Amino acid sequence: MFADDLLLMTISIADLQQLLYICQDELQLLDMTINANKSAYVRIGDRWGAQPAPIKLRGVPIALADSITYVGITIIRNARFKTEFHSKKIKFFRSLNTILSKIGSPSECALILKIVATNCYPIIMYGLEACRPTKKQRLSLAYPYNSVFFKLFNTFNPDVIRITQYYSGVLPFEYALDLRTLKFYYDLFVLDYHSPAGMLMRWEGGVEFLALLERYGISPFAAPPNYCYKVWAALRAVCE
Repeated sequence: MFADDLLLMTISIADLQQLLYICQDELQLLDMTINANKSAYVRIGDRWGAQPAPIKLRGVPIALADSITYVGITIIRNARFKTEFHSKKIKFFRSLNTILSKIGSPSECALILKIVATNCYPIIMYGLEACRPTKKQRLSLAYPYNSVFFKLFNTFNPDVIRITQYYSGVLPFEYALDLRTLKFYYDLFVLDYHSPAGMLMRWEGGVEFLALLERYGISPFAAPPNYCYKVWAALRAVCE
């Protein structure tokens, strides 16, 4: 259920309808209402393609959508949790092309890379650590991430791109995503101890966290500042 900055998650359509009633009653106490015409919901699970019973709010039906966007992340109606990143790539290239058009000279590599790292990379990286993109999606997202190096160094060779990124002080996409994921998992696993998300992480996500730590030779007791050093050390071993 999506309504502005409100996201409701339930295990069934009936529970969603009941939760809507509860939210409606609570919001009325605050002199607030939910606009049903601007709300939508998606169904995720084995019956994602079935036509459910209408969900209504004050007699107004809420639309069943193919996708919803919540805090910048597009969630797709599907049998399993799935996200879509096409809008990220559009925004990234719009920002990148604006920067390149303003600077003009491609010889200003250090300046361009600094501005891109500050203004463009956050667009493409935002929220990925919580979405678990597939291998295909990772490759799709790595292309815009690397595109500025394609333009500046006039090459598509992945080994050359990786080395230029290393000596430019920029983590390749797969390393940057792993580093963000490590920090995100640490926050859930260690710091966010009493929240539902933290509890679920310790019950179900601990194996993934430990596997990622092992990939970079990081101790389970290490603090996040050590993550950055270890990830860069792994990249150094490949590039030098």
